[in-house]
Amino acid sequence: MTVDPERDTADRLRKFVTAFDPTFIGATGTPAQLADVRSAYGIQVSRIGSTTSGGNYLLHHSSFVYLIDRSGRLRMMMPFGVSADDIAHDVRLLLAKPANE
Repeated sequence: MTVDPERDTADRLRKFVTAFDPTFIGATGTPAQLADVRSAYGIQVSRIGSTTSGGNYLLHHSSFVYLIDRSGRLRMMMPFGVSADDIAHDVRLLLAKPANE
């Protein structure tokens, strides 16, 4: 999901996410919709620099891997820097559980 809808057009977002993996899907929406998603997932964003449209600025944002179970419930948030082995361990635990647990 974009944290910078002012600069992230759908085409630019598509090119960005598919550079990591062709199966990745990006998401965008209205400012209100994006704010709702950020709130629901605890995503923090702060803008540093110009506040004028088209100005140069940076965005600082939280960075998590979200583990969501088969029922669509957020089960874990892995902060930046957690090892791939730790993430794989927790994913295996989630995959081993039935959808209703």
